[in-house]
Amino acid sequence: MDWRRWNAVWMLASVAILIAAIGCSNNKNDKSLMQDNLPMAPDFVFEAYQGEDEIGGKELSLSDVITLGKPIILNFWAARCPPCQIEMPEFQEYYNKHLKKVLMIGVDVGYLTGLGLPEEAMALLQALEISYPTVTTADTGIAEAYELLGLPATFFINSSGRIIESWTGLLTKEKLGELAGMLIDSER
Repeated sequence: MDWRRWNAVWMLASVAILIAAIGCSNNKNDKSLMQDNLPMAPDFVFEAYQGEDEIGGKELSLSDVITLGKPIILNFWAARCPPCQIEMPEFQEYYNKHLKKVLMIGVDVGYLTGLGLPEEAMALLQALEISYPTVTTADTGIAEAYELLGLPATFFINSSGRIIESWTGLLTKEKLGELAGMLIDSER
């Protein structure tokens, strides 16, 4: 093979590698397209127990909170749910460290599930010193809309209102950090 032919082959191979590298890159547009395929978080109306300043009011819908433009960790719980009680302090600790990056909302569904009354929920919040926004809902379709198979159940929702991950059952501190980290990273 002569010198000119070798140069041409080398040049074509270099261009092909460059095109393949650009095509396989994980740029923001590719990420946006992938996130467009994620399911939207079902909207529902709720009333805040606490955190009205952070979520924008006392009686709102999830779509109202999504307009704030922050990723959301949405945790369904009940006062008489032992795993819920165990993970709530972990959520509080995570929230204290990352409140500028993510909005955490606890949704008390005890009344709807027979696992507690609002008074019990508020007493639990006080006993555990939970200060992140917590709400309750009278929406009887919430379990079906979110396909709740048990409690606690946690949904990681990006700032566009799409669910990027969900978890049913007790979240350990490590798993919460991992999934919340994915949520925060998805915003970049």
